Amino acid sequence: MLSRIVERSVVVATTPWTIWRVLTDFSAWQRWNPFMPSMQGTAEAGQDVEALIRLWGNSPSPYMLRVQQADFCRQLVLTGSFRMPGLADVIHCFIIAQLDSHTSRFTHGLRVSGIFVPLLAGRIGRAAGQGMETMNISLKAVAQARR
Repeated sequence: MLSRIVERSVVVATTPWTIWRVLTDFSAWQRWNPFMPSMQGTAEAGQDVEALIRLWGNSPSPYMLRVQQADFCRQLVLTGSFRMPGLADVIHCFIIAQLDSHTSRFTHGLRVSGIFVPLLAGRIGRAAGQGMETMNISLKAVAQARR
């Protein structure tokens, strides 16, 4: 199956715990997250969450995602499909790695696979990459303000 992987990382001057609190407080995403301006649900494995995702500078589009993994202060993995499985299946992986006692790396990875990937490969990379970058910068600002 064809797939496209996009990844963006940022170093944050705070602990994994602070990043985790910002990342998993879905109700606050609308205040700081320009890429995914709404997330409703809880960050618990097996839970379905409703997300709005903004691609290509358009209005946010709704997506149903499922929390596959929620490893406390380390990793949050969300999966979903566009319209129906096999067209454009997505995995959002948020990874937090402690670099030292006051610094962490936050990585947002996205894998899109399915039959639509050849048609959208370039657009996926540009739009998702830009969105992930703005999300990372915003998360960094919020997390560092909470230290």
